[in-house]
Amino acid sequence: MKCPRCSSTQIRKNGYRESKQNYICVKCGRQFLDTYSVKGYSQTVREECLNLYKDGMALRAIERATGVCHNTVINWVRQAGLPPKKEKKPAGDPSQPSKPKSHRGYPLELRQQCLAMYRQGMSLREVARSKGVSHNTVCKWLKADAIASSTATDTSENSESTH
Repeated sequence: MKCPRCSSTQIRKNGYRESKQNYICVKCGRQFLDTYSVKGYSQTVREECLNLYKDGMALRAIERATGVCHNTVINWVRQAGLPPKKEKKPAGDPSQPSKPKSHRGYPLELRQQCLAMYRQGMSLREVARSKGVSHNTVCKWLKADAIASSTATDTSENSESTH
């Protein structure tokens, strides 16, 4: 065995590194292993991921299908010089009006149902559990509704007093 730096044969054992025997060169002090394992993914896995990306598969879907972290796939895409994909939202039927959404993407109807259930005497947690949302979300909706109703009342009172 020879030192990879100075090619000296004067080496000795120097403990273990990653369950492998570690050596040290007596002349230059370089520490090294007898053999090194190749780390990383094979070229075929990399090409497979890039092909899936080119075919339009989402990064996290590639991660689920291949077991390769989506951040690794992003790095490979950048190294390959491929353009980043913009997430396209599916175009709905223009003749159909879109459903109004609240600020977090919950349907407005769900928010209104939750507020009505709370006003009928159900607890926050009961409402949240029955509708499948966080009780914190229901609490925020209640606070926002209270603020909106109080400003609406203030506005109507101010408009009545000016007339």
